[in-house]
Amino acid sequence: IMKKLSLFALGCCCSAAVFAQIVVSPVGPISSIGTFLTGSGVTISNVVFTGDTNAIGYFTAINTTLNMSGGFVMTTGSTNDVPGPNNNSGIGTDNLQPGDSDLTVLAGGNTYNAAVLEFDCVPTDDTLFFNFLFGSEEYPEWVGAGFNDVFAIYISGPNIPFQNMAWIPNSTVPVSVENVNANINSSYYVDHTGDPYVQYDGTTTNLLATIPVIPGSTYHLKIAFADAVDGIVDGGVFLEV
Repeated sequence: IMKKLSLFALGCCCSAAVFAQIVVSPVGPISSIGTFLTGSGVTISNVVFTGDTNAIGYFTAINTTLNMSGGFVMTTGSTNDVPGPNNNSGIGTDNLQPGDSDLTVLAGGNTYNAAVLEFDCVPTDDTLFFNFLFGSEEYPEWVGAGFNDVFAIYISGPNIPFQNMAWIPNSTVPVSVENVNANINSSYYVDHTGDPYVQYDGTTTNLLATIPVIPGSTYHLKIAFADAVDGIVDGGVFLEV
């Protein structure tokens, strides 16, 4: 049986959602994220967020091009820059935050403005999974120029040494600007030029990260996103819950 993280009482925190729009709401106290993430099949505790507090929020996205109804979004800038329309080819907020050493390895270059959500997770079933979508303002102009914004979901625990579980499908290739775009792994890329719903110029399709786990055991999760090479323009990752 597969279980995903569920955003408990999501409707309460995002009740202002408007039909066919992306609406982002603040998370409030970081300590409250554990309550919102705890749901069917998982218990969440010891939540820590590293990054600018304006870089994380809850979202609803009914009937939009994200093909997600809601969850939480983490960015390398501000969640205010997430909703569309796509009318700026390089929107960005430089939070002047440090990068993340694990993401730097995946990106192959220095990272900046990391947004990192960590928590302990006790599943009641034998598989954890995340439905996610990666977006960036580096698309399409800066593809091939080294601005390799990158995302990962790290997990560790019983029978699982520290590792990334979020890959391009059927591979062990990290999810990043240089690894999925209009030229490389293009079947997983979506051009959002002129999109009325999301500001990012490009995103991946919805991708699924899964891993077998031992029910009742405690696992540590690290969900992380960062700019690479510079921190000038934004990227974000949406996780459906």
